[in-house]
Amino acid sequence: MKNKALLRGGAALLAALALVAFVLHSTARQRLYPEVLLTQNVPTGSQIAAQDLGTLWTVSVPQGAIVNPASVIGRYAQVPLYAGETLTAAQVGPPPHAGPGKVQLVVPVSAAQSALASVGDTVTVYASRAQTGQPQASVTEIVAGVRVLGAYTSAGAPITPQAPGTPALVALAVTPAQVSALLPYVSGQGSSLYLVKDR
Repeated sequence: MKNKALLRGGAALLAALALVAFVLHSTARQRLYPEVLLTQNVPTGSQIAAQDLGTLWTVSVPQGAIVNPASVIGRYAQVPLYAGETLTAAQVGPPPHAGPGKVQLVVPVSAAQSALASVGDTVTVYASRAQTGQPQASVTEIVAGVRVLGAYTSAGAPITPQAPGTPALVALAVTPAQVSALLPYVSGQGSSLYLVKDR
């Protein structure tokens, strides 16, 4: 009986050791691959910086996923990017452009009213003009449905999530007709432009 118990115990021990060896062997053979993740939100049209990216090591990488962070630093978000998501090649690209039949027009804006508009947003542009003898300025809608291509400080520095600031200038994608509508207010005295984000 004692010998049988010893044999059973020895067999159980050998089985356990074999299982451990198999698990260790399987784990050692698994190769891990880098997968680039977003560490913070990046709006459409914004430049991607090193601090926006992190690396997750995994046994399989989704098709199209970025595996080298250096390959996307300095490129631009083509769609809204959200923290925790895997970054794919289709989501990044060149700087935003005005699009067919449109041009980029940089206009000064009132910072207080335009602070909520950011790159990639579609906005309506209003003009506020002081009137002699009137306590309140008149407000006129100038153009609607225009896209914001860039936002800049009064010194001309780009405003990004990594370099926040108060917009004093914005670049808009506009048609020639919209340029004609905006120019009198851009060059006119006593008027200021501000943006309202379209819903």
